[in-house]
Amino acid sequence: MMNDYLNHLPGSWDLIGRMGSTELHQKVEAHWVLQGLFLQMHFLQQDAPAPGRSLYEAIYMLGYDEKTDVYVMHLFDTFGVSYAITPGMGQRQGDSVEFIFDYPEGPFSNTFSWVEASGQWEMLLRAADPEGGWRVFATKTLTRA
Repeated sequence: MMNDYLNHLPGSWDLIGRMGSTELHQKVEAHWVLQGLFLQMHFLQQDAPAPGRSLYEAIYMLGYDEKTDVYVMHLFDTFGVSYAITPGMGQRQGDSVEFIFDYPEGPFSNTFSWVEASGQWEMLLRAADPEGGWRVFATKTLTRA
């Protein structure tokens, strides 16, 4: 069951962004899977990994449950299995969905915002600050490839 909001995501994307002082350059492929119930996004790092690190790769599985009006994101990446245990969930507010992941070490947020005027997606990733509030973990922009 394809979703009008998520339906802006299928296709090929170039991702640029920043995680701390590290610049991000990734290719992203997104398509509907499992009879249109989930949108799969495959992320692959395009530049050389930092010394001692492996090439970053991730798969996001995004879906929407009409009964509860909740969006869900399952995140699988090269940071390891422990992060895949906890799905992110959120509700749409305008053209954004903030997925909240309740990790054991503290909440993490990944907000997807559709920018219709430019045809881009903006992603803001934040981690809960132990002293209160949130701190920016990464910013990402998806532009059609």
